[in-house]
Amino acid sequence: MEYVLITWITANQDKTLIYSELNEERIEIRRLEVYPDKSVGFATPEIRSNNTYLSEKVFPNIDKYNHPNAAVEDSWNEYIHAEYIESSVFKELWRKQGPIENIIFEHDAEFRLWDYSATHSRVLYRFYDFNNEPNRNVDIIFNSMMYMEVPIVFDGLFIRKVDKENENFKRIATIRKFEPRTLYEIKFQNHSYYISAASIEVYSNQLDLSESSLYEDDEEKVLIVKG
Repeated sequence: MEYVLITWITANQDKTLIYSELNEERIEIRRLEVYPDKSVGFATPEIRSNNTYLSEKVFPNIDKYNHPNAAVEDSWNEYIHAEYIESSVFKELWRKQGPIENIIFEHDAEFRLWDYSATHSRVLYRFYDFNNEPNRNVDIIFNSMMYMEVPIVFDGLFIRKVDKENENFKRIATIRKFEPRTLYEIKFQNHSYYISAASIEVYSNQLDLSESSLYEDDEEKVLIVKG
């Protein structure tokens, strides 16, 4: 394996750091990108986040990036530099910023708080696809919810269950005076948010803007996740 760091600085002095893991054929198998706003995206052959993708081409020798004639600054007034890094550097960054373990569901789209049922303690987040006909939504429903600390909008997210030894599980148990039934962590742009609920269901459906899957049913709906 080889590990490469590419530093890309635009004409506006915005700096993006691209960390790549290459296999024996010099094909990229893992990538982390640290964007100018400090948000992070990652990609593997199975999953990706924050519009980060693996390259499908054989990774060139880093001299291609560092040779003066290969610089893009002539036409775009940008700067690119590549260097090899230690595997420990990449692996530590991947451990901190890479995929969340025990993922229940992940998606790159924007999900909005769409509906809430006080009588049944259910909350709905929806990705409403305005670009397709018929509309194909993705609905995330938390059932029998007992606690939440979440934003109104998630622009891409990962959801996982939190174990009882996690410090946030203990923190919320202290706030609530009892242990959560199940605590779900929702990670978005390197921030973590939490919902305590009995279960989660994720469906795709064709409900209209004014229709809520908390009350309306769609015969064409497809269960994606239940956990």
